[in-house]
Amino acid sequence: MALLFMLTWAAAALWGFCSAADPFASFDWNVAYMKAAPLGVEQQVISINGKFPGPIVNVTTNWNVAVNVLNSLDEPLLITW
Repeated sequence: MALLFMLTWAAAALWGFCSAADPFASFDWNVAYMKAAPLGVEQQVISINGKFPGPIVNVTTNWNVAVNVLNSLDEPLLITW
């Protein structure tokens, strides 16, 4: 009986350490102007974190994605996907 009690108690104690949550991805983006030559002629482009083109967002369906955007442009910004 004591062994059954100890096994039950151990199983209950370990139960609290198990968790299952959806995968989560977080990104911090600074959107700003920069000079680049995507077609061979230098021009002003919009970059993310100083890179043009911007970063690849590699996530899977049903992932929770949080993107913190700092708009350093002199105009409003809309990002959709």
